[in-house]
Amino acid sequence: MALSLLSASPPLRLRRSIRRTSCSLFAAQRAKRNLLELISDQDRGLRTQKDAARRDAIVNAIESMAVIGRSSVTTGDSLSATWRLLWTTEKEQLFIIEKAGLFGTRAGDVLQVIDVKRRMLSNVITFPPDGVFFVRSDIDIASPQRVNFRAEKQKEIAPSTRRVANQGKATVLALGKAFPSNVVSQENLVEEYLREIKCDDLSIKHKLQHLCKTTTVKTRYTVMSRETLHKYPELATEGSPTIKQRLEIANEAVVQMAYEASLACIKEWGRPVEDITHLIYVSSSEFRLPGGDLYLSAQLGLRHEVQRVMLYFLGCYGGVTGLRLAKDIAENNRGSRVLLTTSETMVLGFRPPNKARPYDLVGAALFGDGAAALIIGADPTESESPFIELHCAMQKFLPGTQGVIDGRLSEEGISFKLARDLPQRIEDNVEDFCKKLVAEAGSGSGSLELNDLFWAVHPGGPAILNGLETKLKLKPGKLECSRQALMDYGNASSNTIFYIMDKVRDELGKKGRGGEEWGLGLAFGPGITFEGFLMRSL
Repeated sequence: MALSLLSASPPLRLRRSIRRTSCSLFAAQRAKRNLLELISDQDRGLRTQKDAARRDAIVNAIESMAVIGRSSVTTGDSLSATWRLLWTTEKEQLFIIEKAGLFGTRAGDVLQVIDVKRRMLSNVITFPPDGVFFVRSDIDIASPQRVNFRAEKQKEIAPSTRRVANQGKATVLALGKAFPSNVVSQENLVEEYLREIKCDDLSIKHKLQHLCKTTTVKTRYTVMSRETLHKYPELATEGSPTIKQRLEIANEAVVQMAYEASLACIKEWGRPVEDITHLIYVSSSEFRLPGGDLYLSAQLGLRHEVQRVMLYFLGCYGGVTGLRLAKDIAENNRGSRVLLTTSETMVLGFRPPNKARPYDLVGAALFGDGAAALIIGADPTESESPFIELHCAMQKFLPGTQGVIDGRLSEEGISFKLARDLPQRIEDNVEDFCKKLVAEAGSGSGSLELNDLFWAVHPGGPAILNGLETKLKLKPGKLECSRQALMDYGNASSNTIFYIMDKVRDELGKKGRGGEEWGLGLAFGPGITFEGFLMRSL
């Protein structure tokens, strides 16, 4: 029996002892692509290949993949994988596949889904376009490198405690996060920051100390570090033309963080990278051609035919814009799986403090770096685990507010200005926006009140959260996930909404079916632009 593993792990031989390759992901993917190209037009059964040279090439490719996994060790969790049986046997085809034509259909793939976490093996035979035949068995974990299969007995399956996604609706199937290695404690920020930029102005020190307390931030992650400033001392010099240096740092950093977040997301998803059909790349922190979407796609080993979209310089609402676009793609392209990534660093906006630019100190006390990644798709398969359904999404801008959030690119980087009335502008318009979103839930949800929902609100800062909580008369704790994300990560621009959703997932998981079914996600940014989405917990 010849097998190929269609996942991020390299192909292995199906036997009671399963080993995982320790070679690089790139080498494994290259070897796998080579084998799949060789057998792309191959009928089932190795003996159906009449070309001896072609047959030898296939056999050699299989053997080379076996070498990749030799003498390597895995952990139990990484045994989970989906196998595709390229040939069922050298002698004969499975009866059900051979006789498929009698039933007016054709056989598709034969799959084996090994799920260590659920201790289950599923044999799956597909009959396109939508027929599926299952045979299941349980597995026991005999050791970190071995699983034992045992026959499945007839038994009644208990009803699921999870809600079921509506057919055709986009769902969030996985979520991953990544951060730079430099962790900033707000408690130590003032002394370290002023020392590194060689500032001894006491008024600036007192102002920054005050801001560090009022932001409520405790920790943040930053690309900017002591080593960076030592390498590029001009970044801390007022008036220096440093856009070239900033982009050198940022362009590399945002793709690397997006890559790490994507790997974490794909691992949670559990399907191979080849199944990703679309990539949406969101960032306000880099600028180049080609963009980071292409570099990320190549680094992940996505198919060359993956459909890519870049969303640049949207600011804090960019993550929700990406989510809205991913929802539209997933619901209008059957079987699609969209990888949505956001990645941000404040390197472009880092500047030495100046009394003429008080907002620079707000940035120093509030903003953080990081990345996030999600897999979005409709009609989840049995192997996928959706946790949020995206019911509807909406965007709105407030006329005449273009100057309230202002960012300008110059030779010194990006300079930002925020009007003092930003929280009030949001507060004055948010209730109507939320009620329009809730109305989209329809009659099936009953009469929803705002306090019946769970909330994921981008925290531009504590003033915005406080004003929104008061205006909407929300109960204490409704915005707790947003406050916790602000405390743990700062304002990480487009990433922040997904850090909040991750915390929401944990909280709803603790409540089970007793938790809120419907929720609202909100973000605000330049324009002033409102982005929102109505979601269901699954």
